[in-house]
Amino acid sequence: MSISKSRRSLLLSGVSLFALLSMLVGGMLYTHATQAAGVNPDVLPNSSSSWVKSSKVHRVSHHSSPSMVTFGVLLSTRDQAGQQALIKSLYHQNSANYHNWVSADAFSNSFAPASSDVAAVKTFLTQSGFQLVASPDATLVLAKGDASHIEAAFNTEISDFSTPFGVHYGATKNVRLPAGMSRFVQGVFGLSDMKVAQSRALIDNNAGTPNAVPPYGGGPFGSGLTPSQISSIYDVKPVYSTLNTKGKDTVLAVYELSGYTKSDIVKYENTYHLGHTKVVNIPVLGGATDNTGAAEVELDIELQLALAPKTDKLLVYESPNTELGALAQYLQIAKDNKADALSVSWGAVCEFGVNSQVTIAENQIFLQMAAQGQSVFVASGDSGAYGCSRVGLLPPSGQELQLGDPNNQPYVTSVGGTSFQGPDGVTTFDPGTNPNPGYPGVAKELPWTDGCDPVNCAGGATGGGVSRFWAEPDYAANLTTGQYYPGVIGAYSKAGAYCGQQPGVLCRENPDVALDADPSTGYSVYCTDPADAFCKTGEFGQPGWIRLGGTSCAAPLWAAIAALDISKHGARLGLFNYLVYKYDSTAGYSNQFHDIVSTFTNGSGGTVTVTDPVSGKSVQQIVPPGYAANAGYDLETGVGTPDVYNFIKS
Repeated sequence: MSISKSRRSLLLSGVSLFALLSMLVGGMLYTHATQAAGVNPDVLPNSSSSWVKSSKVHRVSHHSSPSMVTFGVLLSTRDQAGQQALIKSLYHQNSANYHNWVSADAFSNSFAPASSDVAAVKTFLTQSGFQLVASPDATLVLAKGDASHIEAAFNTEISDFSTPFGVHYGATKNVRLPAGMSRFVQGVFGLSDMKVAQSRALIDNNAGTPNAVPPYGGGPFGSGLTPSQISSIYDVKPVYSTLNTKGKDTVLAVYELSGYTKSDIVKYENTYHLGHTKVVNIPVLGGATDNTGAAEVELDIELQLALAPKTDKLLVYESPNTELGALAQYLQIAKDNKADALSVSWGAVCEFGVNSQVTIAENQIFLQMAAQGQSVFVASGDSGAYGCSRVGLLPPSGQELQLGDPNNQPYVTSVGGTSFQGPDGVTTFDPGTNPNPGYPGVAKELPWTDGCDPVNCAGGATGGGVSRFWAEPDYAANLTTGQYYPGVIGAYSKAGAYCGQQPGVLCRENPDVALDADPSTGYSVYCTDPADAFCKTGEFGQPGWIRLGGTSCAAPLWAAIAALDISKHGARLGLFNYLVYKYDSTAGYSNQFHDIVSTFTNGSGGTVTVTDPVSGKSVQQIVPPGYAANAGYDLETGVGTPDVYNFIKS
């Protein structure tokens, strides 16, 4: 239910806001995990492949391939209450432990699974005939075996399915573990080869049609905003000149599920006179299996370098695009603890399609990153309020409004999108070839909304909304006054059962911040990799320069802003949500942030016709509209877009 003004008074009556915040810090984020643990001590709930239940897939046969499968058993970290207390001590300014980040070894010493539990898992696997393989961390025990041995050991079934993306295999039954083991096992991953994450990069709708893409910005052929233009629009150049930093003494990283062409990065740097940064590939579980998402990888790297060209090193983590690959990569990044700031532009488009074991596993890894002071920026998605629509899913009636994952996570900064063009297609601001255009004003920066509905989102729109899984942490409130910042509790807010929490507990809201993300007013990117459809054809009659958008672009730019901030302060700054929400105020919007306000919503709602997967009959479904960009914090653009110089110097 929406929290209207009357509902807000009920929310806060009887239980003070500080009490609610204390419950959050004390472990309310883990309600789902504790509920799941008590269902059946031998069976892992929700451990089958969730996608096999979709009406879009059909079983072909039993999976009988003799090839070896690498899978992993992820163990739960210990002392969740202690982890919450650690986060509170690290991020509350009145704490003696404020910003005293822990090392990866210290975190492991305090919270890693008991050695006896790890040994029990390894013994079970070896006695079942599996071969143990090297793992990035003790919390993940990796092994190899064929499908028949996996089925026998975990009492599950693995079948092949025909899907819109080809034939893939997945587990059709929840896995069963030896008695007592489910107490400390978070999940078993690798029993499916379905790609689990989508790139959040978009190209202009007119791309591919000769001479149909109107030029924008100063990139070659009008291929979008250049580094000089981005840094001018969002007031980064005084950071370079006055604060004298371009990211020196920092390490940036990108999270990737595809390979790329490294020479393209050099071409981008040379064209825009950025110098040359050391770019290091770090493969996880053998690295990416193809280069079909090269445009995503290259835009992530190039846009980080666009604003932080003097970062000491840029790490490109790569893994297979599977549940196991995705989780193992996050774990490797946390274990390495090398990246000061990280951007993630891959994810599941809606919570409805995400296995709860996956999102809980991600959560324990992101909490570790937050404790280590790593700043993580995640694209909020490109399907407006209806995250499932881009992959052809429609949740049950009443659940159409969806966030994606991992942007729903409490310990990341979710980055939404804006545009310098209205949904009517009229451009409000184009710097042309001017290298120093300046910010055009909030009247010309609008939320990115190209007309998404529950069954179609071809044009794209900034992701935003309310999580159905996680609670809102205390960074959304002023810890001195005990009040949420303006706009955080509003007409669209939800609480309690909506996200599986106790009554009165506010649900996690997205996004936290924003930047330009519309491909029509997007960024100049160089990519020639023939495995990627965007790069192979290009927009302007030849491979190479393309104009890309999507919240995929906004996330790496925010990671670069974090690098500039870290460089200026000479120390890691951790989870940026604790820094940005305080600017959701009159003073903040006159200096550090631009308050993006509009009546345009990120989803049209209305009545849609869908096919009932059980009866096969067509039924009409009434869908609520998306969210609007209100004054102050909102569920389209978060706190807003930054004036980077004023933000960093404050």
